[in-house]
Amino acid sequence: MENQIKYNPKSVIAHPFKLFADYNSNFLIIGSFPTTTNRISFDFYYPNSNNKFWKILYKVFPKSKTKLNLEVSVKDNPLVKAKNKKDRELFCKENKIAITDIIASCIRMNNNSKDSQLLVHQYTDIIEILKKHKSIKRIIITAKSLGSSANHHFYQYLTMKEIEFNIDSSGEFPEGLIEVDGRKISVVSLDSTSNRNTHVNSNELIRFYKKAFNSI
Repeated sequence: MENQIKYNPKSVIAHPFKLFADYNSNFLIIGSFPTTTNRISFDFYYPNSNNKFWKILYKVFPKSKTKLNLEVSVKDNPLVKAKNKKDRELFCKENKIAITDIIASCIRMNNNSKDSQLLVHQYTDIIEILKKHKSIKRIIITAKSLGSSANHHFYQYLTMKEIEFNIDSSGEFPEGLIEVDGRKISVVSLDSTSNRNTHVNSNELIRFYKKAFNSI
């Protein structure tokens, strides 16, 4: 059968990128899982040229010394791809941003890039990251839709780890709170920057992300 899916260890895809964090990171950005390899324009988080993530962050931190090439392509040569990755690392360091994804490994059904087509094999141990990087004050989740988003998987992970949490959904976006080793860490869940998200426009996304980064 053409669309038949069978589980075997070889079908599990490990996350291709390591956690990016500096010694003084204040923010931990959490997404779901990278896009399919044919859409990756550089070897770092949010590498799909159709995703507005880096364009939004560039607006959130307009005074950054690190300049980003925002017109990326899977056809870029290796030197350009390497520079795009390095510049994004420098940009994150400069703005005290750590970045990871909630899913550490998964099965991708039908080689589809949608989050709804991911079967979770293992979650990233976010609590261990927070214990190691004590400067992190806020988690920013980059998709808050129900069912298959990074937000859903993050709170599923906390539930499986039996970590207590509170969520306030009365504002413009859900705001949560967790405690790790006596340290309170806020969690905000924002709209996705994917081009598939047609519920909010770029100006609204910029406003939401500015609010999330500037209110600690």
